[in-house]
Amino acid sequence: MKRLVFSGLLVLLMSGCASVSVHDFSQDLIGEWQIESIAGRPVIDYSPARISFSEDNKLAGNASCNRFFGSYILKGNKLKIGSPMGVTMMMCAEALMDQEGRMIKALEAVDLMRFENGLLVLEDIHQQEMIRASRIEKQ
Repeated sequence: MKRLVFSGLLVLLMSGCASVSVHDFSQDLIGEWQIESIAGRPVIDYSPARISFSEDNKLAGNASCNRFFGSYILKGNKLKIGSPMGVTMMMCAEALMDQEGRMIKALEAVDLMRFENGLLVLEDIHQQEMIRASRIEKQ
């Protein structure tokens, strides 16, 4: 009798594990995002820092002064941004150049993504917040 109960519990546990699925965040991620903070520091007011994710696993944006472009891989909530990314080479005000350097470094460290109150949060492998962004709605 004990063996029968144990076997039944084992079957239930195994069937529960088999039905676990990973949410596909790709449709939630696709679109353009305004960067709100980089590594916990807010961006400069009216900063052009943005990132756009497309359906064909390409990304592009403005790192604060220069444009950047590259690719990404998304599996579940695991997000890896291809390195190295391409970046244009214009000079801007020192504050924007500093912010841009922090943004590129933060993007290269991204390993995870999640959504929090409608915001996109990109984290490193240690779940440290790298980028926080709000969706830019198309007009």
